[in-house]
Amino acid sequence: MSSSLEERVARIEGILEQMDKRLNHIESEVRDLRSEVRDLRVHFDGEIKGLRGLIEAWRADFDKKSGDMKAGFDKRIEDSKTELYGEIKGLRNLIESWRVEFDRKLENLRMELYGEIRDLRGRFYWIIGIQITMWVTIILTILFKHA
Repeated sequence: MSSSLEERVARIEGILEQMDKRLNHIESEVRDLRSEVRDLRVHFDGEIKGLRGLIEAWRADFDKKSGDMKAGFDKRIEDSKTELYGEIKGLRNLIESWRVEFDRKLENLRMELYGEIRDLRGRFYWIIGIQITMWVTIILTILFKHA
């Protein structure tokens, strides 16, 4: 029995040594995996920082370009406003010159019309005068012929 106990103990010791080797191997593998995960984490942290930097650079570039575009649009709008104000001023001046010319022509027409009315009144007064003279002559002729 003692030999069988010793064999069993030796066998258990062998199994324990094998388990110890396997556990050491597993621990080594876990350590390697942890090291790889840590390296990957460091690598990805670097990549993420690089991407963040790239995004910030893009954002700064975008902000600069959008600012430049806004400034360009603002200048174009201001130039368009100036041009439109100039066009409006020119149209106002043109309309004002037309109004002055129209007023002048209207005044000339008014003066001409007043002149024509004066002439017509003068002619009308002459006609009335001739008519009255003619009636008076006819009435006097009728009165003195019967008298």
